Amino acid sequence: AASRGAEAPGDMWNIPDFFTFSAMACAMSAIRSAYAGDHESSFFLLIAAAICDGLDGHVARALNMTSLFGQEIDSLADAIDFGVAPAFVVYTWAVGQARAAGAVEELSLLGYDVPVDGIVWACCLFHAVCCVTRLARFNISDRMLVPQPPHTTKFLEMEAEEEEEAEEAEEAEDE
Repeated sequence: AASRGAEAPGDMWNIPDFFTFSAMACAMSAIRSAYAGDHESSFFLLIAAAICDGLDGHVARALNMTSLFGQEIDSLADAIDFGVAPAFVVYTWAVGQARAAGAVEELSLLGYDVPVDGIVWACCLFHAVCCVTRLARFNISDRMLVPQPPHTTKFLEMEAEEEEEAEEAEEAEDE
């Protein structure tokens, strides 16, 4: 998103940030509901968080209120909204379902007895780590200079030469 540059201290709270903070509040409330065992509410709160998150950027651009603060707080909120909260909700739901179904407490994995909730927890941690890693890569993508492989550079040079030759041929035909 485009930015107005450096902001005055009074610029730090605005309408788009309300949507960002609402998304984060919904995600945190989903964690609370999951902890209490109310997974249906958790699900709807995660949907509400996603909707609020989708609105913040649209509102910021529509009102021409994009800011560096908004970009940063949105990214931090996304880590909670799409990384931590869904992982915790899935963990509490899956472990609750396994226990309610009388599933075994441990699985034999590569000759070791591993707790079922440990496997689910590891999967949820993996999701959260991947989410945060993806956000970090996105945040620095415009500042990263990715070197192009030599064969790609050569291809682009050949393409530019072909375009020049085509332009020269067109000029020669016009004359």
